[in-house]
Amino acid sequence: MERELWTVLYRRACELDDLWKSGAYSPYDASAIVGVYLWAVIWDRPTIWACDPGNWGTLQPPQPLPPQWTVSRRMRSERVAELWRRIEKEVQDTCNAAIVWIMMVDGKPLTVSIHSKDRDARWGKLDRFRWARGYKLHVIWGASDYPLAWEVKSLNYSEVKMARELVGRVKQQGYLLADAFYDASTLYDDAGAAGLQLLAPRRQAGGLGHHYQSPYRLRAMELMHQPFGKELYAERELVEHQFGRLTNFGGGLAPLPSWVRTPHRVKAWVGTKLLLNAVRSRLKALPATPAAA
Repeated sequence: MERELWTVLYRRACELDDLWKSGAYSPYDASAIVGVYLWAVIWDRPTIWACDPGNWGTLQPPQPLPPQWTVSRRMRSERVAELWRRIEKEVQDTCNAAIVWIMMVDGKPLTVSIHSKDRDARWGKLDRFRWARGYKLHVIWGASDYPLAWEVKSLNYSEVKMARELVGRVKQQGYLLADAFYDASTLYDDAGAAGLQLLAPRRQAGGLGHHYQSPYRLRAMELMHQPFGKELYAERELVEHQFGRLTNFGGGLAPLPSWVRTPHRVKAWVGTKLLLNAVRSRLKALPATPAAA
């Protein structure tokens, strides 16, 4: 499966790489940089491992095979970044082509050691009682295995603030299911402006006080006491299945390895894992090729 995943994504990277002039000649195409990084991420190895031709087995690596320092430098270039954006948009558009009306917003902590020297890995809450250092993957899932919108931020970044940014990227309309951490009138209003009715349990019991209450929040409170709203909110357990599929396969999103630190490296690593998960799901859904007679 690892070879199939790499072949599908690398072949598409080559097709999408239009080889525009970058101002200075380089013997390494953007697709070659993407191919090497893909191979490293699939096997949960650093890029220096993928730059060794002895680690490709019988698979033909990109030619010429770039050295590690070139991959590291070019991964942050505009040409390679644009190629990644093209690949991501194509996968996202393909996976989320169908219209859905139930979506889920949630986050997954990506912790690092408390002794890590990564200054951008901040302290934040894992739950009500536990704290850790690291980052968090914020996602809005639909019915497919690729998010409708996603972002990676430090662990202390507000979930509500991040969700307010993500709802503006969603092109679908419907219901957005969340847990009590997202119960904020500001998010209800932003979601409503984007055509989404947020549905989340109240963070605190009791009266509403004298603060501003979003009409979308009042509507959600009403729905949560109706049979339709209760059945609808029960669908939120699907978000756990989405995270489960993302993490429970070889090459899936595991705890961040020691060489994946600082925001741009973490985002590149996590984004590649999301692509691999989506392509893997589509490959598994394809009918088996009949054996030759």
